[in-house]
Amino acid sequence: MRDTSLRFHTTNAILWEFFTLARARLGYERAIAATDAVRRGNSFTVHYLDRERDAAVWALLGELRAFPLSYADASLVFLGRELGIREVFGFDRDFALAGMDLVPRLPRR
Repeated sequence: MRDTSLRFHTTNAILWEFFTLARARLGYERAIAATDAVRRGNSFTVHYLDRERDAAVWALLGELRAFPLSYADASLVFLGRELGIREVFGFDRDFALAGMDLVPRLPRR
């Protein structure tokens, strides 16, 4: 039987960003609970940025200096390249400029 469950990939830098946003909107305790649910759940694989990956993200930011990517967003572009994944869940058109396919698809302006 084929496993049809979705598995999402993210970086710890995205989790930091998620926690910060959730804390501002939901408060500390709920933000911790939401972040822990992502970290401990079965839907996400969190890829941690060690020294080598961190250096690669900084190099990518230099390569893509024409696009206003945050470090966290650049970490997803790096991870997508590393894993051979082109689709990224997000609403930031900068991902598309960096060569990623946005999901959901955004309407053209």
